[in-house]
Amino acid sequence: MKNNILKIVLALFVTITYTSCEEDPVVFDNINGQSAYSFATQSYNVSVPPEDLTISVPVEVTTVSSEARNVAVTVDAEATTGVAGEYTIGSVTIPAGSHLGTLDVNLDFSGITGEDGETKDLVINIDAPEGEASYFDTVTITYFRAIICNDVVVEINSDVWATETGFSIKDAAGNFVVPETFPFGGNATVSQNFTQTYTLPDGDYVFRLIDTYGDGQVGTGGGVTLTGNYSVTCSIIVHAQGEGVLDNGSYEDTPFTVNP
Repeated sequence: MKNNILKIVLALFVTITYTSCEEDPVVFDNINGQSAYSFATQSYNVSVPPEDLTISVPVEVTTVSSEARNVAVTVDAEATTGVAGEYTIGSVTIPAGSHLGTLDVNLDFSGITGEDGETKDLVINIDAPEGEASYFDTVTITYFRAIICNDVVVEINSDVWATETGFSIKDAAGNFVVPETFPFGGNATVSQNFTQTYTLPDGDYVFRLIDTYGDGQVGTGGGVTLTGNYSVTCSIIVHAQGEGVLDNGSYEDTPFTVNP
């Protein structure tokens, strides 16, 4: 019994000693405490339209002040793959009495260089004032130029029975923009190719691939079986594509939009 009492006393002593040695809890002070700045959002992935694009990046601070505060930011030259002229960076001001400001970043469509679909990174860092701190202090904006393309390329590779294969393009009202066209003049035991570019105004369309026999782009003749295919593309955009048997045997319709 004495041993049990001794154990309880020792346990209480250790608990009290441990508790008394703990540090006092940290009390957050949003007026007199240390100011720490951060980006509320650390990453963006955007397509830049022809009318350009401005991104407003929220910048937060842990304290309030009776005076407006300016926050310096810099471009990380090593991590940034975009080039000057593609973007413009504004300044950051935290209004008096507020925890929040914004950094406006403008992306210039006409200034963006490179191939269609090529992405660029703009990396921006917060430069905290001397004696103050920052966290989540990097924002990465990944951007690319929106693809504006009106030159639509129709490509068809035939099966053995090439003369059965045709196509058309209609607009949203159902009017033929490209009338039914059968581009191959004869059949062959090798696949034949047709490629043609059509300049289409912005809008909605339907591409129809036709097989008059009703068995799609698969044919056997002269001891040879060939499977055909087709595609409708504009730059790196694939509007329509298919291979072999068509959805409805004798035709396959694919809606697409030029510059949505």
